Amino acid sequence: MALDCTALYITGYINVFMDTLESFDIRFLSSEIRIQFHILLVEYGGVIERINSLFLIFLIIYLGNRLINASAITFYLFVIAVDVSVEHTIYVVIFVICCSLGLFGSILIMLSVTLVGDRYQTRMDEVFRKMESFYIENTKINNMKYIENLNMKYFLLKNLHEPMRIKVVGGDNILNLNLLFSVLTQLASNLMVLIQFKQYEDSNVKR
Repeated sequence: MALDCTALYITGYINVFMDTLESFDIRFLSSEIRIQFHILLVEYGGVIERINSLFLIFLIIYLGNRLINASAITFYLFVIAVDVSVEHTIYVVIFVICCSLGLFGSILIMLSVTLVGDRYQTRMDEVFRKMESFYIENTKINNMKYIENLNMKYFLLKNLHEPMRIKVVGGDNILNLNLLFSVLTQLASNLMVLIQFKQYEDSNVKR
C-alpha cells in the first residue's frame, strides 16, 4: 500500500505540471514571458533529474514487486484450478474473482505509472518542436528578440541532445509504455516457467 501511494504521489506531481504546461501556448507569449518559460522548463528539468536520482531505484523495485505479485497470483490460480475437486468449484470461482481483482489492480497501477512517463516524453517533445519553429537567427544584439533567440538556442541544444526523460535503473531504461510491455513480457515468461515446473511435478507424482 505504501508503495502504491508513493508511486501515485510521484505520478500525480508530474501530471499537475503536464496539465499546467498544456495550458501554455507559446505562440501568444511575449519575448519576456518566453524567456521566463525557458527558465521554468530548466528548473523543472532539474526537478525531474532529482526525481530520477531519488526514485529510480524505488520505481524499478515497485515494478518488480508488482511483477512478482502478478506472477504469484496467476500461478496460484492455475494450481488451484487444476488441483481442486469439482465439488469445491464455487469456492474456486470466488477465489479466482478476488485474485483477478488484485491482479487487475497491479496491472492498472503499473499502467498509470508508465503512462505518466510516456505522456511526459510526448509533451516535452511537442514543446521542443514548437520552440524550434519559433527560433529565427537575429543579428541585432540590442533587442529582446535576440536575447530570446539566444536563450532558446542554448536551451534547445542542451535538451535535443539530452532530452528530459523519466528514467529508471541508472538511466538506461526510460519509464514509458515500452518498459511496461517489457515487464508484461517478463511476466508471461515467468508464468510459462512456473507452469512447466507444475506439469513436471504432476508427472512425477503420477509415476
